Amino acid sequence: MTSKIKLASALFGGIALGAVMFTATGVSAHDGGIKGDYSKEQWQELSDEERTELKEQKMLQRQQEREANLQSKVDDGTLTADQQAAILDWMSEKTEEKSANSEDRISKEDFQALTDDERAALKEDKTAERETRKAEAQKFFESIGVDKEDLFDGEGHGKRGQKGNSAQHTEEA
Repeated sequence: MTSKIKLASALFGGIALGAVMFTATGVSAHDGGIKGDYSKEQWQELSDEERTELKEQKMLQRQQEREANLQSKVDDGTLTADQQAAILDWMSEKTEEKSANSEDRISKEDFQALTDDERAALKEDKTAERETRKAEAQKFFESIGVDKEDLFDGEGHGKRGQKGNSAQHTEEA
């Protein structure tokens, strides 16, 4: 009987310790990005400048990874140097557009103040914008003779919050 109590106590202690360790590491199940490296409290304690710098570092890291991926495609003959240059120019242009448009984003407080109808209209607008961007990207890649899905090996986002090829996630759904 005593050994069962000791075993149960040890098991409970191990579970509790695991939960504390998991929480203390700041693991975020919904965000594998920069915020995933920090607990909610730690992220909130950072100044706006520190958060901006971290986001810029992450963006630069992703850009370097994409450039290395494109270079490997040139090296293995999947892409020509001209296609690589066109893609890098296009990606740079889209990054600048995204940065310029980020100033127009609605704040969390303003979003929460919207009525349900206004939120639905905003969602429809965002969906239409996303579809337009997807169509523009498809047209661009077709114009330079590149299959985007093969090019990036499933890099990017499928369904919200999931990394990978969107076609793959559509099939799984």
